Amino acid sequence: MSLPPPQTKEFVDRPDLAREECRDELEQGSQALQEIAMLIKQTQSEVERLSMREAQNNVRVREMEASLESFPRPEIRDLYTASHDVQLRLFMMRNQLEQLESRRESIMLQQEKLRILLISPRLTAISRPKCLEMPRQGAECAGGFMSAADLAPELISGPGA
Repeated sequence: MSLPPPQTKEFVDRPDLAREECRDELEQGSQALQEIAMLIKQTQSEVERLSMREAQNNVRVREMEASLESFPRPEIRDLYTASHDVQLRLFMMRNQLEQLESRRESIMLQQEKLRILLISPRLTAISRPKCLEMPRQGAECAGGFMSAADLAPELISGPGA
């Protein structure tokens, strides 16, 4: 994020533009969360359905294995194939569910950061002299304005950096 030169209209308008961008991103995130919630619900239903099919197949396989001699070879093969297919599909659906939940958490964290940024008084202080708004020990007032890194260093460099 680069800022226009201090003392320009663009520099003064930048906080308003940043707030508007945050609001737009929040709206997009909300829409994405709604879509993900729907996908999670559908995937959970599919996982439950496949779990029941897997349980039914496991019962049938155990019954077949108990009297293996009474089942024709093609039926044994078909039952094992069907059981394997259900297990594979269930594994993939559970993995997809985990990915959707991870994506939901990621969007929720992003939205929380945006909300914090929107309500942060530091965002409105970008066009005010740093010496007046946020004096720092030992810091010179170079130009008197805050840099993007001063605004939200944790958002620019990431958490824990």
